[in-house]
Amino acid sequence: MWKKISRALAIAIVMASISVVSLANARFSAAAARQPHDYISLTQRQKRLAWRDLHKQAIHQYGVPWFTAIDRWILPPEITTKRVNRRAARDVPALRGYNFAIVKGVLLIVNPTDHAVAAVIAPGRRIG
Repeated sequence: MWKKISRALAIAIVMASISVVSLANARFSAAAARQPHDYISLTQRQKRLAWRDLHKQAIHQYGVPWFTAIDRWILPPEITTKRVNRRAARDVPALRGYNFAIVKGVLLIVNPTDHAVAAVIAPGRRIG
């Protein structure tokens, strides 16, 4: 009888361990999916919302005449970025964890780890 109880207990412990490991892996992969990347794809609606939520709070910068905003380019150190605010992150969840800057009237979504331009949003123009 003790063998049956100990076997059942051993099986229960193994199953609980598997569940804990699976849960930890799911949380780790979900956190990794939220990490900023060097490219982000936004719909036109998301771009409009991002512009609306971020352009008034940005530091408008014009002092780097040679810089052209292109996806995946690294920002020069002269350009200052700010963290995406809560409203923009709520309206466009893909922006969570990113920084932003406005350079020459163009909104740049920036990966904060390597300062690569992840998206370029220009007002009044369709950018695909």
